Amino acid sequence: MPSGSIISTRYDVLRLALEAQILQLQGDDSDVELELEVTEYVLEEVKHQGLTLDASKILDHGGSVTMKEAENHPFHSILKNALVELLGLEEHDSVLCTSEVLEVYAKLCKQQDGDQAEEQDPANTIQRQKKGALGECELCERCMMLTEHHLIPKTTHQELLRRGIFTKREMQTRISMLCRPCHSFIHAKIDEMALATTYNSLDTLLSRPDIYKWARYASKQRGRDPAHGVAHNLKNRR
Repeated sequence: MPSGSIISTRYDVLRLALEAQILQLQGDDSDVELELEVTEYVLEEVKHQGLTLDASKILDHGGSVTMKEAENHPFHSILKNALVELLGLEEHDSVLCTSEVLEVYAKLCKQQDGDQAEEQDPANTIQRQKKGALGECELCERCMMLTEHHLIPKTTHQELLRRGIFTKREMQTRISMLCRPCHSFIHAKIDEMALATTYNSLDTLLSRPDIYKWARYASKQRGRDPAHGVAHNLKNRR
């Protein structure tokens, strides 16, 4: 983070982390209205209490948030109240939820920082022209502002090229246009080498239960093009 920058809670990122975790808690019998109610309650409480979630400090001690760290974090009391009162979750289970929400939040913030740095690079002018256009997300099929998702992440290109798994052209051209929430959810759930070698197509992404559930959930949220029915990518898997 640049020197002198103001640390503040990224509410759009926190919303996504909350939605992803609540979606998993409810499983196949998800109640969209209840999910929104819980998410809004938590966001309002975070704002009301003036709580600042510093993503750079959440994963200070590694790539995950321990149960002790989660339980001692001031965010836990807010989320615990929402999960117990609105979802009927047991208090002892809320610690794991807090851990996962904080972890996803921190990872998404890190990813967004990387995306912004790439977009500010003058060498990426052409790529920037492709991004930001309004169109249909290939995963949830909502009409949204789009981002480029490299099905074979750039960080894996050198290793995969050395191993002869893909050609350079194939790695550079295998791209899907996704909305920011779908794009961020994928990167929060799957590491980049697994994306490159196992989940490098829309079909393989949707074969994962967590991605499939997210895509179904996202397709029902605002921003969806009303001219479309249920996303055809999802219809084929029902």
